[in-house]
Order: sequence, then C-alpha cells, then structure tokens
Amino acid sequence: MSECVQICFPEPQRIMTISKLERQLELLIPRDLAYVNGHFEQLSIVPGVTQVHWAVHYARQCFSNCDNSANTDRFSNDSTNKQLLTGFYQMQSVKFKRLMTPECAVSLDLRVTDSFQKLYFKFYTDDQEFSSGRLYFNPHAN
Repeated sequence: MSECVQICFPEPQRIMTISKLERQLELLIPRDLAYVNGHFEQLSIVPGVTQVHWAVHYARQCFSNCDNSANTDRFSNDSTNKQLLTGFYQMQSVKFKRLMTPECAVSLDLRVTDSFQKLYFKFYTDDQEFSSGRLYFNPHAN
C-alpha cells in the first residue's frame, strides 16, 4: 500500500528579518497542497481560512525566538512557539482580494506587536495583493 503525503504548509523559499517584530517570507504554493484538494472542481484555489491559518503558523515559527536575534532567519523548533499568538480573540479588516492558486509564488509579510497580541499579515506578489488583515489574541483566554 503506497502512502500519499499531502503538503499542508508550503516550505518557505526565503525568510527575511525586517525588524525584531517583522518578517517577510517567500512561498511557492505547491500543486499537491492538501487544502486545495476538492475545494473547487474546475479551479484549485487556496481557501481564505487556509491563508489565515498559514499567517498564524508562520508567525509562531518566525517569532518564537524573538528575544534571541541569532537565529531569526530560520524557523525555530523551540516549543515556546506554542506560547505565542495563543487565545484567538478576533479578526479585523481581513480582506481576500484575489484568488491564490497552486504553483503561485507569493510573499507573506508578518508583523506582531511587542505584546504578541496582534498579528498583521499580507499575502502578495509584485503586482497584486491576495489577502491581508489583523488578528487579535488574548493569551489569558480559556
């Protein structure tokens, strides 16, 4: 029996540190992405909820070692990333402007506040924006 492995998160092609609280990632959306399988029969698209999920996922990984600037252009395997951006509270100004499709190369800008209670994200290319918004977290929420 052969096992089919589906990709849930594109492997970042590049991660750039803009500042202590800002990162830019370059992603290539794979053709065999799990989230597009059966989403629409005629046109495979990356669902908006997936884009929001990716923003949180990559932010947790990118900012997990924010106090240690020595390794900020790589993902951390440190378990503290689970402490960041927890207790989802609300979304504001989330907009999905264009359809994101497999095999598309996109940039993802991430910016967090000092308290890690607000995440700004934007998926885009040089000539178009796919989505953007603000996500709020309350780490004391149950």
